Amino acid sequence: IFEGNRPILTVADPELIKNILVTDFHVFNDREGNPLFNSKAHPILGQNLEAMAGDEWRRVRTVLSPTFSASRMRKMCFQMRECVDSMVTELDTRITTTSQSYTEVDIIDVFDRLSADIVTTCLYSFKLNPWADTSANQFVV
Repeated sequence: IFEGNRPILTVADPELIKNILVTDFHVFNDREGNPLFNSKAHPILGQNLEAMAGDEWRRVRTVLSPTFSASRMRKMCFQMRECVDSMVTELDTRITTTSQSYTEVDIIDVFDRLSADIVTTCLYSFKLNPWADTSANQFVV
């Protein structure tokens, strides 16, 4: 594809993506990042891994990589599954307690609460009840 007059390669083959991101990553490490995350455009967004390049990117990646190893992701999968199950239970409760033929659900609010539950459970080992009343829950606004 082209971004203006600059050609950009888009890869869709899973095996080729794996080669680029894992096996041959040393060849592609100094790529040009997303212009939205340019450090000159925004000082905070510029600290995003997507915006970094070269030695700075390499340093941050070596710190972050162990956090997202396959074994740790497998361990987190069970915790994420519990969070999703609690969301499904909450939605079932909302649907069955309504006397109307349809139930209106604010899906953005539901996924905000699910995200907060997953983050607090997986990263902080803190069990949050995101489905409680928002006035009683300081983590979900």
